[in-house]
Amino acid sequence: MKRNRSIFILILSFLIMFQANAFADAKAMKGELISIDPVSYSFQIASGETVEEKEKGAHVVVVKDTLFNGIASLTDLRQGDEVAVEAELNKDTNIWEARSVSLVKVKIRDTAP
Repeated sequence: MKRNRSIFILILSFLIMFQANAFADAKAMKGELISIDPVSYSFQIASGETVEEKEKGAHVVVVKDTLFNGIASLTDLRQGDEVAVEAELNKDTNIWEARSVSLVKVKIRDTAP
C-alpha cells in the first residue's frame, strides 16, 4: 500500500513539474498602450514593476489566433488605452506573441472635429 502511494506521489509530482514547465514562458500583463503599429500587428505595453520597465514596455505581436475581448481587432485600440494581455514568449524571435488582448479601460479621447 505504501509503495503504491509513493508511486502515485512520484507520478503526480512529475506531472505538476511538466505542467509548470509547459507554461513557463507564458505571461499575463496589464498596462497602458505606449504605442501601436498596425503595419507590423504589434504594440508596446507599459508593463513591469519599476519605472524603467514601464517606460521601456513589453513588445507584443498579434498573431493569427489572438483572441480579442471588448474590441474586434488591434485597429480598435488607441495609445493610452489600458489592456490586459496574455502572451507567450517565442524563443526563436524573443518577442511576446499575444494569445489574448482584452480592453480594460479606454483613454478619454478628444471628439472635436
